Amino acid sequence: WCDGYPEICPDVANSCLEPLNPTTSATFDLIEGLFADLNDIFPETLMHLGGDEVNTACWTNTKEVADWMADNDMDESST
Repeated sequence: WCDGYPEICPDVANSCLEPLNPTTSATFDLIEGLFADLNDIFPETLMHLGGDEVNTACWTNTKEVADWMADNDMDESST
């Protein structure tokens, strides 16, 4: 994802590549487009995305994301 869409990753320069950057609308635009495409391909109404073992260290170590989390009353325990 980060090679093709570096703007959706927390900090490509410091190898923080996941989870995706929640501070930019580009992340949500890409995901929305992906889901729309998948919806056209697959008839199922449910999709499992995983994400139950996400390492949030990149979020807490990337100033832009850490500031966004603080502004939205979030911390690592709420991710």
